[in-house]
Amino acid sequence: MAFLQWHLVNDVLLFEIAMNRRKKIYSKLSAKAKKANLRANPKNKPKYISKAERAKLESLDDEDEQRPDIAIQ
Repeated sequence: MAFLQWHLVNDVLLFEIAMNRRKKIYSKLSAKAKKANLRANPKNKPKYISKAERAKLESLDDEDEQRPDIAIQ
């Protein structure tokens, strides 16, 4: 009976090793698929511009509007 219990324990251990191997393979393949999906479908969201940067750009636009127009020849 002790042999059967030991064999059963070994089967469980072997099963866990196989599941860990499957899990590692699955996680690598799923990560690779996620990266490929991200490359294939880039985000359409505009890049974030900070509040300070927006104020800076707005002040530059105001300066351009206040300057007299120079005639282009």
